[in-house]
Amino acid sequence: MTVIHVVLLKFKPDANETAIKETLEEAIALKNNIPGILRYSAGSNFSNRSQGFTHGLVVEFEGKQELEAYSGHPIHVQYKQNYIAKYVEDVVAFDMEL
Repeated sequence: MTVIHVVLLKFKPDANETAIKETLEEAIALKNNIPGILRYSAGSNFSNRSQGFTHGLVVEFEGKQELEAYSGHPIHVQYKQNYIAKYVEDVVAFDMEL
C-alpha cells in the first residue's frame, strides 16, 4: 500500500529566499539518495488558510517500512540538522496510506 508523507514548513523570519530555496531543493534531492521514495515534490503555499505555513513537501513511499527507514536514514537526519533545524520555525507532518 502506498504511503504519502506530507510536511508543512513555517520558516523562521530570518530565513532568506536563498535558504528557503536550498532547503526545498535539498529535500527533493533526497529522492536520489534514499531508497523506497517513489516521488518527492515541494512547493509554496498560495492560500490564506495555511496558518503561517509557507511551504510544503509531499513524499510518496512504497509502504510504511520505507517511510520508517527514511525517517531514520543518516542522509535524512543530516538534512534535518543542516536545513530544518537551522531555517524552520515549525513543522507539521501527516502520514496516510492510499
